[in-house]
Amino acid sequence: SGFTAWRNSHTGILSVDAQANILIAGVVLAENHIGVTLHFYKDDVNVFTGIVASKIIGSIGLNTGKCTDLPDSVWNRGRHCQAFTATDPLGFRTTCGSVISQLYRRVGVLIPQWTNKPKTCAIAGRF
Repeated sequence: SGFTAWRNSHTGILSVDAQANILIAGVVLAENHIGVTLHFYKDDVNVFTGIVASKIIGSIGLNTGKCTDLPDSVWNRGRHCQAFTATDPLGFRTTCGSVISQLYRRVGVLIPQWTNKPKTCAIAGRF
């Protein structure tokens, strides 16, 4: 609650295998590759996630005096998408290795995922 995530090369707010309800409030997410993405691992069908009183901005128009999205939120094929991967640690390749592959350079919110299989080794019992 109440913080800023700006120009993260991948994700501003991330949860993996969350089991609690999550409410994101009063945050500013600007120029992140992905503003917020939440992954839940829960057996219960009564789950909740929400974002309130927050600003999520793809690219800031600093010269216009307004916080508006600029055209570089759309990924142009053949240009680097600035998403870090194991094979592209600086995000300079012209192919995009992101989960929003080949579509956008920046996305504010990826829809939360609820699964019955954990992603992390500790929760899955693979240690």
